[in-house]
Order: sequence, then structure tokens, then C-alpha cells
Amino acid sequence: MDKELFDELKESANQALEHAQGKRTDLRTTVLPKPLAKMKGKEVGKSSSPRDVLAFLMEQHELKQKDLVDIFSSSGTISQELSGAREISKAQAKALGEKFRVSAELFI
Repeated sequence: MDKELFDELKESANQALEHAQGKRTDLRTTVLPKPLAKMKGKEVGKSSSPRDVLAFLMEQHELKQKDLVDIFSSSGTISQELSGAREISKAQAKALGEKFRVSAELFI
């Protein structure tokens, strides 16, 4: 991971923590302050689809679909969500947020 991306993710995580501790009230702007990085010619950030964010985080964490079966119940379900055939549920978004230490809103 390059330093700029790491710094952006770190700042976003710190802002989300401040929000959780009640020190900030502007969650949407603190968790998603600017595009996180470029992925395959697309910026991943505020306007990214939940599946783009998931694919990006899986790539950054070097995870395969089977590594998320505890959240999605099967690798087939993950495939459907990554292809756009199925949407990520709120419960799955919450679990993904906890796993990647980001806001669940990224996946909704």
C-alpha cells in the first residue's frame, strides 16, 4: 500500500473513531473525506459502489472470496455481490465495516 493511501485511510479511521467517541457529528464527511485511491482507472471513495469498495478492500488486504464466507455464508453469495447481481445487506455491511475497520456506510 502506498504512503498516500495509507495516510488517507488512517485519517479516515481516526475521524470515524472520533465520531464513535462522540467528538464528531459529521459522520458522512469524516468517514469519506475524499477518494481513497485509484483502482483500475476508477476512484474509490464517496461515489464508488459498495461492490467497488469491497473489491478494493479485498485486494488491499489480499483476501479471497473464501476469506469472507463467515460474513456472506458462501463464496457464491460473495460472487453475486461483487458482480452486482445481489446487494450487500445491512447486516453484512456492518460485519464488513467491523472487519475492515471502516464505516458500514461504505457498503450500503
